Amino acid sequence: DARRWRDEPLDVRDADDAPVAVVERDAARPLGITTTAVHLIGHAPDGRVWLQQRAADKATDPNRWDTLVGGLVSAGESLATTLSRETAEEAGLQLDTLRGLRHLGRVSLHRPVAEGQQVQHIEVFDARLDDAQTPENRDGEVQAFACVTRAHLVARLLDGDFTLEAALAFDRWLRASAPRTHPG
Repeated sequence: DARRWRDEPLDVRDADDAPVAVVERDAARPLGITTTAVHLIGHAPDGRVWLQQRAADKATDPNRWDTLVGGLVSAGESLATTLSRETAEEAGLQLDTLRGLRHLGRVSLHRPVAEGQQVQHIEVFDARLDDAQTPENRDGEVQAFACVTRAHLVARLLDGDFTLEAALAFDRWLRASAPRTHPG
């Protein structure tokens, strides 16, 4: 059952990814409806990675660590619109001021949760923040930011400090940004 009515409509999509209906966000898990989220991994010029700690009052995964930005795609929104909106709300940054924005692809998850089934496509992006850019939360959904080394990130991932969605996004990013070695 949908316990909270947030007035956050999400698209219901068919097998061809075309929108066919709209559903309230809190009905998605009880009904097992697939949602789409964006996650932005922000890194500093020196290679450190920006993290956010979710607010203690978040309905899902309170106090857990997350990517710099993450959020669900609302009904009728494009990935670009959602990414821009979430970047402004969660990190106080304008997407067009970040450097080297790239889409790293999609990871998906399907797991049982207390409310039903979480079925989600996660579109993973990364970009570089300049030294003068410091995230600042605007919507109350983040309690802290940290900028950590890649080694620290990996250690915290192994310790299970992150949301599952963030862990999957960071895994995609770490694989995409790993130094390439050539045989011979």
